[in-house]
Amino acid sequence: MITKSKIFLVGMPGSGKSTLGKDLAAQLELHFVDLDDEIEKVNGNTVREIFARRGEEAFRKLEQNEFERSIGKLSSFVMATGGGTPCFFDNLAIMKSSGLVMFLNISPKILAKRLLAGKGIEKRPLLKGLNENSIEGELSAKLEKRLPYYSQAQVTLTENNATVIEVQRIIEEYYKLSK
Repeated sequence: MITKSKIFLVGMPGSGKSTLGKDLAAQLELHFVDLDDEIEKVNGNTVREIFARRGEEAFRKLEQNEFERSIGKLSSFVMATGGGTPCFFDNLAIMKSSGLVMFLNISPKILAKRLLAGKGIEKRPLLKGLNENSIEGELSAKLEKRLPYYSQAQVTLTENNATVIEVQRIIEEYYKLSK
């Protein structure tokens, strides 16, 4: 059992960070933190509203503040970060020094299908206005920019090994090897 750990899930919008994070936290009996949900609770606005009213730079500062607050408040958790969280400030370095970073590496084609099927585009301000014809290309371009950050994760998961049981096995193996 993993009792004192901070597990950060990073990846593109639609990669399954929140879904896997909730299930993984329940399985490991850890607290689950959805960073975007926490930002919305603290600010009383949705992420989309914050982007629209205050812009991305202001959102990233709010995100960093909530990220650091959550890390300081809890000794162990599974956190679903926002897609851009590891790409700004020193967030990635903080994640790596605080716990285990897991990258959900899902192809843009699968991401596009998930986001279109689940109406996920409407919630994500950086994908606003995209349709079936443009979303995969936009996701590919964003992934290319973010990959240098994501690829620094200690563990990379794909759609083939991102089941809760497999991820739990990978985490346990990681902690055994890092002792």
